[in-house]
Amino acid sequence: MDTKGCLSQASIVDVTLLEETFHVSAEPPQEVLQADIDLSNPETHYDKDDEQGIYIAQTLVNTGIILGEPKSRVARMQATVTCTVLAVMGKQGVKEEVAHRQLRLDAVSAAYAFARTRISEKAKLSPMGHFELPNVDVAQVLRKIDEAGETSTGSSDLASRLPQI
Repeated sequence: MDTKGCLSQASIVDVTLLEETFHVSAEPPQEVLQADIDLSNPETHYDKDDEQGIYIAQTLVNTGIILGEPKSRVARMQATVTCTVLAVMGKQGVKEEVAHRQLRLDAVSAAYAFARTRISEKAKLSPMGHFELPNVDVAQVLRKIDEAGETSTGSSDLASRLPQI
């Protein structure tokens, strides 16, 4: 396999939980509940260090789920997570759009996995008991987000809330 112009495997530098909400209004019924799942990536910031040949991405991910019908909500769980990843450029360098796409995919995947774990931990301590958010195809989710035009870069104060690396 030719690796010219490829990124090395991304390394996770930091994953930070910014906000978490967990509310269970009652022990869930035994029947299957309607679930509205949300995964959004409102912001991603990129940086590049040409001297060291490193690409860096810092991203914000919101993950949440609401269980139950609109009139009888059983649970609402949400986590907002930031993730910072970096990767070393290949000898020939990498096109920025390729680097951005791969780093964003890696960062959102790591942030979603972290949020899933936090929500599962909280559920086990609640009347709900064991509960997990489903695995998702993050690449497909990001394509849908981009097609809908929901992603913005630099439109809020994400940079002030991200850990500095």
